[in-house]
Amino acid sequence: SGNKRIKMTSFRLFLMLFLDQPTTRKFLIGVWVGLAFSIAVILSTIGIMDGFERALRHGLRSSSGDVTMQSRNGFFVLDDEIKSELKNEQITRYTSLIQTESFLIFNDESRGVLIKAIDENYGKLVDLPLNIAEQSAAIGSEIARLLKINVGDDIVLAFGKGGTEFRNMPALSRFRVERIVTHGVYQKDARMIYVRKDELQRIMGLGQKVNMIALDVDHTGHKGSNDLKLIEDKISELRMRFEPGFYFKPYWREFASVIEAVQAEKVLISLILQLIVVISVFNVL
Repeated sequence: SGNKRIKMTSFRLFLMLFLDQPTTRKFLIGVWVGLAFSIAVILSTIGIMDGFERALRHGLRSSSGDVTMQSRNGFFVLDDEIKSELKNEQITRYTSLIQTESFLIFNDESRGVLIKAIDENYGKLVDLPLNIAEQSAAIGSEIARLLKINVGDDIVLAFGKGGTEFRNMPALSRFRVERIVTHGVYQKDARMIYVRKDELQRIMGLGQKVNMIALDVDHTGHKGSNDLKLIEDKISELRMRFEPGFYFKPYWREFASVIEAVQAEKVLISLILQLIVVISVFNVL
């Protein structure tokens, strides 16, 4: 018991070095608050950047599906042979579409846009409300905001007619805005317009031809696995079967550099902030 009293007395004397003077107590409290704040900033920064990356990937996927498949020769027909090859690769969710550039004209203003001509299966594939009526279109929310377009307004789209006799003259077609779509990615919302595939095929004189297939990778039986790795592996298998006639892109390819930059900055900022924590720990000591 005597040794215990000596230890307690020594511990009280040790605490008096830090807690005896008001200035010392304030300094100690400030150091602990600074340490806690630094750790909170690190965790918040990592969380914000992870959330940004997750939101970006979700927005990109909601406008293209897991993988896009395009022919190296331009337009093609989705025939039974291609469907059979996709079935052999366990690809059951896919749809054909046309993607092309155009000019939107509204109230004497024009804007370059990206047109996706789709059918009813595309909306189910990307989980967006895209059941479009005849002579109607769905436009991105930023296009509607910038040009002050509302649902029910008429817009004019200019298409190239490279496959017809008057190939140097654009085809001007009028569409009614049926829906305003939000993808969650500014670049998509600022330039994406959806129309019916059969109407664009008629306008451009394409018959049954398309220039892109959007497809989903089967995630059944891979719950909890890395979705990105699963998609990359499936793309490698598809390339072995379809190349050199077709090439494949994952949904994040357009913004791959942005995603890589976010990941690099997350590591760099975390390291810098951890130096602040180390300094705070030295202050505590």
